[in-house]
Amino acid sequence: MTVGSATTETQSPAAPPSEELVRAALADKNTEGALRTYGTGNLSSADFLTFAYTHLAQTWESETTYTFYSDVLHAAYALSDGKYDRVDVASVPTKLTFAYSDGAWKLSERWTPGSSSSVGVVFPAEAVEILEDEKGNTLIIQKIED
Repeated sequence: MTVGSATTETQSPAAPPSEELVRAALADKNTEGALRTYGTGNLSSADFLTFAYTHLAQTWESETTYTFYSDVLHAAYALSDGKYDRVDVASVPTKLTFAYSDGAWKLSERWTPGSSSSVGVVFPAEAVEILEDEKGNTLIIQKIED
């Protein structure tokens, strides 16, 4: 198994890619880069970067192709007065497609929003609905905290 390149030899084609493989593929996406692109880029005081994800949908695209549609939360924290304060956050819809070949799942595509197409075109309708609801709830929580 090679985590850095997001491949594993222990999967059978009847089973989808493991969560360990998904986490490795997401970790390959630089959190600092995501925060600079989708957040405020306020990283000058950051001491700690992290990410978390929620699967919104997942599907077999074919017998040897499996796709995860996820919302990935990237965050930066700074140590201040003995506690960590969040200094930046970005929620990035991310599509990961894995292809099974030569006895292993391999990451074949990673998609994040950009100029090529929108989330509504790339993600299935049920995932878009969940994502829109989560974004609405996030906005409400941010307004209450301000």
